[in-house]
Amino acid sequence: MTAGVSGPPDEDAFPNAESPGERVEITRAQTKGPLMDASLVLASQGIRHWIEYVPARSVDDGPRTDDHFILTVVPLDAPPARTALERHRRENADYKVEEPEVAAFGLFFSPVLFLAIPALFSFWSSAVPWQEWMEGRGGADAARILGGEWWRTFTAATLHADSEHFLGNMLSGYFIFNLLRRRAGPGTWMLLLTIAAAAANLTVAFLSPPGFFSLGFSSVVFAGLGLLAGIETRHFPRGLRPGLRNITPLLGAFFLAVMTGLGENSDIKVHFIGFAYGAALSPLTFWLARRGVEKAAWQTTAVLAVYAAFGAAWWLAMT
Repeated sequence: MTAGVSGPPDEDAFPNAESPGERVEITRAQTKGPLMDASLVLASQGIRHWIEYVPARSVDDGPRTDDHFILTVVPLDAPPARTALERHRRENADYKVEEPEVAAFGLFFSPVLFLAIPALFSFWSSAVPWQEWMEGRGGADAARILGGEWWRTFTAATLHADSEHFLGNMLSGYFIFNLLRRRAGPGTWMLLLTIAAAAANLTVAFLSPPGFFSLGFSSVVFAGLGLLAGIETRHFPRGLRPGLRNITPLLGAFFLAVMTGLGENSDIKVHFIGFAYGAALSPLTFWLARRGVEKAAWQTTAVLAVYAAFGAAWWLAMT
């Protein structure tokens, strides 16, 4: 294949090609761009061709021609060249280049629906003498959880040891939940994060000594980070070959969890087990979406179910 000749063709440049006068014009254009597309089509079929520049000129028995480019082939290759270009035209008739839609970054109100739960109980427990009593009733005491007080896996997520942890969880949770809201309805991710956090607290109880005790909303926040990472990994464009690049969002979120989850007085096990459960539950968002759960009625029901779960857990803790 030969292509890309500008100006009158030079015979010395094509020692094995027929002379320009013996070649057949296949198509022409005012600019070289369309002919370069045609050149790629012909090159893919192994058809030898030339692109030549034809300057403007006056013809005695016709109108003046403008500058243009022509694509030529040898006569023997003319039929397959026309067939290949026609097939390419038909296959791409409906193709059009569109600018990608870029959604404006905005903040949703729905994360507040979830953050209101730990905020309510944390403010309530901060009143003396309620704090010590509520922590004793609702904290994730490993021995008591394994002894049958399963509701502590829920109530522990609503309490905080100090205001620093409370504010950190509220701020990070708000932005993580906003990103989740762009991928799933509020009821969907609230329900999945509640399940993931409770499962994380239960798993930590199994893996910890009997005297282990923890509390905090960070189990939910790290589960949210894992759920978001799993969802974004599913949406991430796949490469041609398997590799770490295909799980870039999950790896990035994991190392973010490492940097933020190893702080002083942090429950490291809850953080990373919560992250793992959140990531593991991410396929459920796609499974639920295919079943039409993004409808407002289902989302409202799921939000109320989350409220009911925490309310029932605290009712059991106080009785």
